[in-house]
Parts: sequence; C-alpha cells; structure tokens
Amino acid sequence: MPIATGHESEELEAELQGRDILDINFPEGPFGTKASTMIIWFVLH
Repeated sequence: MPIATGHESEELEAELQGRDILDINFPEGPFGTKASTMIIWFVLH
C-alpha cells in the first residue's frame, strides 16, 4: 500500500476491500428547531 494518511488511507483500504467509502447512511434532516432540538452523536476515530 502506498504511503497515505487520514481520509486517503481510509479510501484506499475501502477500495482494497471492495467497499465504496461514500456509500454511508448519512442522517437526513430536518434536525430539530430551537424549541425542539435533536442531538446528533458522533465519534472521532
């Protein structure tokens, strides 16, 4: 594998595994209002 870091490394690993890195279930809005907010949790790797 060539030298790659960050997102480029993730893209190359996914390509080698036959996955599409952009084929992810992204949340769809609306995400709430000021009166009724919705909390979106995320994890940094």
